Amino acid sequence: MTHPDPIRLILIDDDADDRGKLRQALTQAPGVSVQIEEFDSGEAGLARLRSAPADCVVLSSSLPDIDGFEVLERLAAAGLDLPIIMLTGPGDQPRAMQALAGGASDYLPKAKLDDAELLASKLRLLQRLHQASARALTAEAELARAIAGRDSVLAVVSHDLRGPLNNIELAMGLLSEQVPEQQRALAIASVHRAITRADRLIRDLLDVARLSGGALELDKDPISPAKIVETAIADVRPALEQHRLTIQVDVAADLGPILADRNRVVQILDNLLRNAIKYGARGGEIGVELRARPNAVEFSVRDQGPGLDHDAQTLVFDRFWRAKDRASSSSGLGLAIAKALVVGHDGEIGVESVPGQGARFYFTIPLAAPS
Repeated sequence: MTHPDPIRLILIDDDADDRGKLRQALTQAPGVSVQIEEFDSGEAGLARLRSAPADCVVLSSSLPDIDGFEVLERLAAAGLDLPIIMLTGPGDQPRAMQALAGGASDYLPKAKLDDAELLASKLRLLQRLHQASARALTAEAELARAIAGRDSVLAVVSHDLRGPLNNIELAMGLLSEQVPEQQRALAIASVHRAITRADRLIRDLLDVARLSGGALELDKDPISPAKIVETAIADVRPALEQHRLTIQVDVAADLGPILADRNRVVQILDNLLRNAIKYGARGGEIGVELRARPNAVEFSVRDQGPGLDHDAQTLVFDRFWRAKDRASSSSGLGLAIAKALVVGHDGEIGVESVPGQGARFYFTIPLAAPS
C-alpha cells in the first residue's frame, strides 16, 4: 500500500505557544501527514515561500513586522497561488471575512488550534480544492495549445494546397491560349505535378487523421526487406534522375523476413528517400542499407545534404515541422507519418547527423517469427 506524500505546510506565527499547539494538533490529525516549517515573521515566511514549493500556508493575521493581510497581498503579487488558512483572534469575525476577501482559502480561530479533527478536515479539503484548480489550469493550457495547433494546421494546409492550385490555374490559362506544342506539353506536365503534390498532401492528412484516431490498421505478413527496398527505389527513380542523384544499395546477406504491412513499410522508406532527394546535394549520392539487428532488420537512408543540428534532430519527426533555414514545398508530415507507422510496427526510428555532413535516417522492423 502506497502512502501519500506529506503536506508541506508553512506556519507563519510569532507566538511560540500557538505554534506548539498547532504542531501538536497536526501530529494527532487523523488521515493527514504533514511536514511543518515554522517562521516567526512575515518577511521570513515570504522568503521561504518564494524560494521553494509548498502545499499549504497557515498564517497569523497579527505578526511583528508585517501583518498577515500584507503577506496575502505580496503572495498574490508574486503569483504564488497557495491554499492559505488565516489564524484569527477570539471574536475576530470581521478580520476573518477580510482575510477571505484578500485571498485566504479559509480561517481558523486560535481558540481551536488544538482541534485535530477540524484541522485535518480543513487541510484535506484545501488540498483537494487546490489539486482540482491545478488540474483545471493544466486542462486550460492544453486546450489553448490544441487550439493553437489546430490554427497552425489550417494555415499550413491552406498554404500547401494553394501552391498546386495556383500552378494549375496558371497552366490552364496557358492551355486556353494558342501556344506552341512545346509550351502546351510543359503546361500539361505542370498540371500533373501539381495534382500529384496536392494528392500527396491530402493522403498525408488522411493518414494523420487515421493515426490520431487509432483507425489506421496494419495488415502484417512475413515479407522480404530487400523486396521492399527494390519497390521503394523504383517508385522514386524519376525523382533521382531529375536531381541527377545516384543511389547505392547495400543489403546484408541472409536477412530473414520481417513481419510488416508491405505497403506501409514501402511508404516509410519512400518518405525517407524523398527527404534525402529533397535535401541531398544535386549530383550526389544516396545510400540505402539493410542490416541485421537483434530480432529486427534496420533500414537506413543516408544523404549528402546540409545535415541537422541537435535541436532539429529532436524536432524533425514532429508534425508540420520544417527547418526555418531550408526552402521546402513539403507539408512537414512525411517524417511524422513515418515515425507513427514504425511505432505501429513495434519498431524504432531515429536520425544521426553532423551539420554540414549529411544525415542518416534509420528505422527497425521486427523479424517474423520462424515458421
